[in-house]
Amino acid sequence: MVQVMERSCPITAVDLSSSSLAIDTYITNKQELYTYLSVKPPLLLNFTFATKENNKVTQALFDVLSDKSKYPNNEPVYLVNILADSEGGRELMLDYVVGSKIPSIIVLKHQLPSGKYVPDLETFT
Repeated sequence: MVQVMERSCPITAVDLSSSSLAIDTYITNKQELYTYLSVKPPLLLNFTFATKENNKVTQALFDVLSDKSKYPNNEPVYLVNILADSEGGRELMLDYVVGSKIPSIIVLKHQLPSGKYVPDLETFT
C-alpha cells in the first residue's frame, strides 16, 4: 500500500495494465495539463484534495488501472490528478464544469469531456 503524505500524490508514475499511465504529480497550474491533453487514449481528470479521505478515490483508480483483472479493457487510459484547492485547479474546475463536489472524475476522449463520476466519500470503500 502506498503511503499518503500531505500535498503529495498517493501513487507514483508507473505503467499500468494495457499501457495505461498514472501521472505521479498533482496538476496545480492550467498549463501543466496541456502536455497530457494531446494524448489519444482517454484521459481521466481526477479533481481532488490532498487529503487521506480524497486519496482513497485516487488509490482506487490506481488499483483498478493497475490490475488487469479489474480493468480488462485493452484500451489504455491516462490518469491525471488535479489539486482542486490550487489556483490552477480551480480554474480547470471552471473550464470542465466540475461543480463543488470533490473528488470528481472527468473523462476526456479526444480532448472533449465524455463522462463524469462523483463518488460519495461517506459510502466509498
